[in-house]
Amino acid sequence: MFVKVENLNKYKLNKDIENKFFNQIDFNMLQELKKILDKNPLKNMQNKSKPPVKLDSVNDFENILNFIRVSRNNLFHGDKNLNIDRDKMIVSFGCQILEVLLKNMRID
Repeated sequence: MFVKVENLNKYKLNKDIENKFFNQIDFNMLQELKKILDKNPLKNMQNKSKPPVKLDSVNDFENILNFIRVSRNNLFHGDKNLNIDRDKMIVSFGCQILEVLLKNMRID
């Protein structure tokens, strides 16, 4: 059984999922992602008028989820080339985040 996602259009999940996520995620990985996004925020290739994605902190759950959404959109709607370093970064961090997030969206 899956937990219902609340307010997905605002990139927020219920607090239980958020708490479980932060209990299991690798904060060193989030810190590394934050440093990368501080230097070079993730631009939305589909809608360039939207602000680029950065993390205010490693606990910025809303922008962690926003990173996943914009990453997915960029990979599907942006340039197609597996040799682009930015795409490799997106896939690497996205997979790590999604693995923990999806584990915690399930009710055991």
